Amino acid sequence: MKRSTLALVGIAALAGGIAQPAFAGTSAKPVTGTFFFHSVNNGGTGNGNVNALAGGGTGTLPMDATKPTGTSDQEYGTFGAANNPNHKCVGNSLTMHPTWTGTAAGTLTNQVTVEFYARSTPGNATVQLFTDISDEVLCNAGFPSAVGEATVALPVSPSFGKVTAVLKLSKPVLVKSGFTIMITTEDVATPQASDIAFDSSASPSGVTFTCLPNKGKKTC
Repeated sequence: MKRSTLALVGIAALAGGIAQPAFAGTSAKPVTGTFFFHSVNNGGTGNGNVNALAGGGTGTLPMDATKPTGTSDQEYGTFGAANNPNHKCVGNSLTMHPTWTGTAAGTLTNQVTVEFYARSTPGNATVQLFTDISDEVLCNAGFPSAVGEATVALPVSPSFGKVTAVLKLSKPVLVKSGFTIMITTEDVATPQASDIAFDSSASPSGVTFTCLPNKGKKTC
């Protein structure tokens, strides 16, 4: 009996030891990623506004994990309400809000941090996060709800300064195909002129995020 009992205990322990690794690692672990803002073809003309419209573009530029290596800034100019036809648009060539979309799939968690370089006349900017938008113009009634948003003051200076916007997520956000960052200048009657510098080693504007990869994936 004693030998049988010991044998059963040994078998149970062995089974437990074999089964345990099978369960380990089945729960997704969050990973941190960074997307850098780019211009068309990661270079373009140096004018982000022009590049956003190149080739029939909708006003949205690309972002991905490739760190900029160029030495010349790309610049994207944007204006307040007095010079902007519609603030409630995403991916619209008329609004000219600096906007970038990156390909991703997974679940965003906690917060998304956007760091960009700007110069401006007095005023603020609102940084918004959207998910899974199409390349179609999304305006007015079709304007999607942002899943994250933060308002920050812009440097009042002829030189570019670094701006950090922390977009806190109230709950995990599922991303199926990608997410979009849009920077909108303050909706004020007095014209606000602002420039965003990006896609260079001196001004590596971009977004850092934490996400849970989909099953079987290591990254989002």
